[in-house]
Amino acid sequence: MILDIALLIVTMLFAGILGFAAHRSSICNVKAVVEIMTTRRAYLFASFGKSVLWSIVVTLALLFLLPSTGAAGGGLSLSALSLFGGFVCGLGMAINGSCAFATLSRLAEGDARMLVTLITLIAGAVGTTIALPYFNPTPPDSLPTPYDPSQGWVSILLIVLGLWAVWELVRLARTRGKAGPGVLRLSIAALLIGVANGFLFAFSGNWPYTATLIGGARNLASVGPAPSIALWSLFGALLFGMIVSAIQRGSFRLRARPRLSWLRNLFGGGLIGAGVVMIPGGNDVLLLHGIPNLSPHAAPAYVAMVLGIATVLICLHVSGRRSTSVDCGGDICRTV
Repeated sequence: MILDIALLIVTMLFAGILGFAAHRSSICNVKAVVEIMTTRRAYLFASFGKSVLWSIVVTLALLFLLPSTGAAGGGLSLSALSLFGGFVCGLGMAINGSCAFATLSRLAEGDARMLVTLITLIAGAVGTTIALPYFNPTPPDSLPTPYDPSQGWVSILLIVLGLWAVWELVRLARTRGKAGPGVLRLSIAALLIGVANGFLFAFSGNWPYTATLIGGARNLASVGPAPSIALWSLFGALLFGMIVSAIQRGSFRLRARPRLSWLRNLFGGGLIGAGVVMIPGGNDVLLLHGIPNLSPHAAPAYVAMVLGIATVLICLHVSGRRSTSVDCGGDICRTV
């Protein structure tokens, strides 16, 4: 019992660190697509890739050192539904103006309309969970973990990524202090997010908050068990880390006056909720869980999600709607 409590405290600490890093670096898939469209650069997507690599490093290291933790999990088979769900989720994110992490980050800064997104996200997830068996009665196949320590390629992968991790740490140490006060470099954020997620997945399983919301939606629809108290605690710790970052940086400002533009969040949140059930998982699940564990459905669904985001942004551009510009350079990003 004492060990379980201690483990929960440690994992909540990692979730808080991840939330702090995600907020301070302003990571967002919508911003990543905007960066490509406005500057023809992809620094944000590169930082997402580094987070995936750090997560794999930790997962493989724990797999060899502590095999009893079950650090490496299985995946899901690729299906047309997961691709469609990814595209729908991307549409919702672009309409909402924020992806899963950025929605929580903006809520942590006092933007109350993000509550509308979360509420309709849950509603969309519940509705899709109830309706989905009528349209797609066969769930995706669960697959075993691809990481088998007895396979030589797994050891080689750990060695290669371990050497990359050492090189990256040395590089970061040599270039420390160049981002300016109150700004977290993308590479540092990728390190913190990837390492924290690796430990969280090893000891808490599929922990990202959209997975917890899906579990809650399935339980409300009477088709699955309720998420554990531990998973809800990690959700709270993630949000708390973002709130701490917002207050410490001085960006917290309560904005609770309803506006007509909140309809975008209402509609976008519903699409996100529907998409995360069909995939299953949001961008946080795909990046932090599916792709690092080589799940066949993860990378294609993520690409479909990016295409969904780009579709909305292109339509806005064609219609003459001015969008924000994201300029990344020097390992940091600025929204103009």
